[in-house]
Amino acid sequence: MTKHEHLRQLVMQWEEAARSAHEAAKRFAEALAEVIQPVVPELEYHVGADAISLYCDKFAYVPSIVEEPLVNWLEWLFPFDCTCVEAPRGIWLGAEEMEKLKKVLEDEWEG
Repeated sequence: MTKHEHLRQLVMQWEEAARSAHEAAKRFAEALAEVIQPVVPELEYHVGADAISLYCDKFAYVPSIVEEPLVNWLEWLFPFDCTCVEAPRGIWLGAEEMEKLKKVLEDEWEG
């Protein structure tokens, strides 16, 4: 095998891995949105090259002291280093929404 053929083979493997990773990210984003949307129906997401971005204009504002960012909840749900999910504009949930979301997630997680 020539160096050119070897490089071509490596590029093809890399492209296939990237497609596979993107498809897995899309499936994860869809499943995550499906769990969150009963509490935050306006939730939207975008699957990028290295992260899933969550958006919700209704909950994207400067928080008050009783609100908690959705990403804190994600850290609770995924205690491992989950840097692949972000909320660039912020998604701030009040105590009521956070409790509903925790209940939905606990039910899903254990169900």
